[in-house]
Amino acid sequence: MKTRTMIYLWSAIGMLFALLACTEEEVRSTSLDLSASEILLYIEGLDENSKVASFELNATAAWNAVCATWITLGATTGPIGPATVSVSAGFASEDRTGYITIRSGNQQKVLTVTQKAREAVATSLSVTPQEATVTFRGALENGDAPSLTISSNKDWTIAGLPEWITAGSLSGTAGANVNIPLDIKMNASDAERTAIFTVNAGIVTQTVTITQQQVVRQVYFEDDFSWVEHGTDDIGEQRVGDARNMYTWAPPGGAAGDLANLFISKGYTDINPAQRTIYFMAGYLKLGATDKQTGIQRTLTQLPTGANDISVLFDVCPYAAADPKNYDQVLLRVLIEGPGSVGVDDGQTKDSGDIDIRSTNGTDRVWKPQHVVLYGVTSDTKLTIRTNKGADNGGTDAGRFRWYIDNLRLVEYVELIP
Repeated sequence: MKTRTMIYLWSAIGMLFALLACTEEEVRSTSLDLSASEILLYIEGLDENSKVASFELNATAAWNAVCATWITLGATTGPIGPATVSVSAGFASEDRTGYITIRSGNQQKVLTVTQKAREAVATSLSVTPQEATVTFRGALENGDAPSLTISSNKDWTIAGLPEWITAGSLSGTAGANVNIPLDIKMNASDAERTAIFTVNAGIVTQTVTITQQQVVRQVYFEDDFSWVEHGTDDIGEQRVGDARNMYTWAPPGGAAGDLANLFISKGYTDINPAQRTIYFMAGYLKLGATDKQTGIQRTLTQLPTGANDISVLFDVCPYAAADPKNYDQVLLRVLIEGPGSVGVDDGQTKDSGDIDIRSTNGTDRVWKPQHVVLYGVTSDTKLTIRTNKGADNGGTDAGRFRWYIDNLRLVEYVELIP
C-alpha cells in the first residue's frame, strides 16, 4: 500500500513539472517586436516629411492596439506575423502626447506619440495668378489658355473648383513652377460669373479668383415698343381689354391715322395694310383679326456695311378670348427678302418655317421669347415676322390667328459651342 502511494505521488510531481515546462515554453515562444518606441508628429498630423507616419510590428500571436482618441491608426488588430501600422492625427492647436498600447498573447508594449503644434519645415507656397479674368469662351483676353503656376516645398492640392472649371491636376508633389492648365467652359449666359477656390500645401492656403465675362454681343437695333400707347395690357392684366386700331382710332388731341404714321416713322411696314389689323396696346402691338392676317416688316438699315450674322430676338404671345382663356392656334414665320438666309448659312433659305407659339387653353397669358438666326444679311435685307396664314391672298385666310409682339432686338450672332 505504501509503495502504491509513493507511485501516485511521484506521478503527480512529474505532471506538475511537465505543465510548468509547457507554460515556460509558451512564455518563451510569444514575442512582440516594434520598430519604434516613439513617434513625432507635427501640426498637420504628419511626420517631418509631411507624410503619414508608421511603425513596424512583428508578433507571434494575434495582436490588438488601443490609443488616445486624437490618434488615428491604420489598423487596430492583426494576425500573427509582420505588419505596418500608420499613425496620423488632426491639426493640433497645442503640443500634446498620447500613447498606443499593443497587446499580443501575454506581451504588451507602449508606443509614445508626441504632436507639436508647429510645422517641421515652414511651408512655402506660391500660386500665380491669384486673380484672372477670362472671356465668355474661357480664354484670356490675349487668346491664351488660362493656367496656374504653383511652387511649393510640400505636396499641394486644389479644392473648391466649380463644375465649369477643370484643372489639369488637382494635386501634386513639392516642386517649383508647376504649370496647371485650366479648362474653362463657355459662359453662354448674359451674366458674369466668378469662381473662388483654394490651393493648399501644409498649413498654408492661397485663394484664387477667376472671373468669367458674360456673352458679349453687339446690339444693332432694339425696340421695347414703349412708344406704343393707349391700349390695355392684356397679358399683364390677364384679360381682354381695349386694342386701339392704328388706322381708325384717334388719340387724344389727334386724328385717325396718327398711330399708323407713328408706326411707319419707327421703320415698320404693315405687310397687309388693306386689312387694317394692327393695334396699339400698352407697350406692345396686337396683330390680326378674325379672317384677317398680317405681320410686320422692317429693313435692316442699322446693320454695318457688308454681310452680318445676327440674332433676331422678340417676345410673342397668342391672343386668347375671354375666360376661360381660349387661345388662337398661331404659328409664326420669320422671312427675309434680299441678301442672306434664315436659320442655315446657305445664302438661299429665306423662310424659318413654322414657329409654334400656341398655348394651352385655360392657362395664363405669358410672353414666349423667340430667337431666329439670320446669316449674311445686309442693311438692304428686309425682315418680316408674320403668321403662316394669308401670305398669298392678301391676308384673308379664314380663322382667328391673332397675336402680340414686343421687345424686338437685332444683335450680333455669337455661336455658342460648349
